[in-house]
Amino acid sequence: MVVIGCWCVVCFSVTLGGFGVDRFYLGMWKEGIGKLFSFGGLGVWTIVDVILIAVGYVGPIDSSLYMYPWDM
Repeated sequence: MVVIGCWCVVCFSVTLGGFGVDRFYLGMWKEGIGKLFSFGGLGVWTIVDVILIAVGYVGPIDSSLYMYPWDM
């Protein structure tokens, strides 16, 4: 089982979310392509993704676990 750092994905979402990098990293390549070609839903999809990823609602597609800083 792979453990993915939550804050790493949040950083991807904030900086490169408009290009779908966060969705590609989580294994959601279809959503990543949609986000890439729509420029992050013109910014709306990117903002929503930052919130959903930060609270842990959107996770890796293969049901891997997030690793939070307080779990170390």
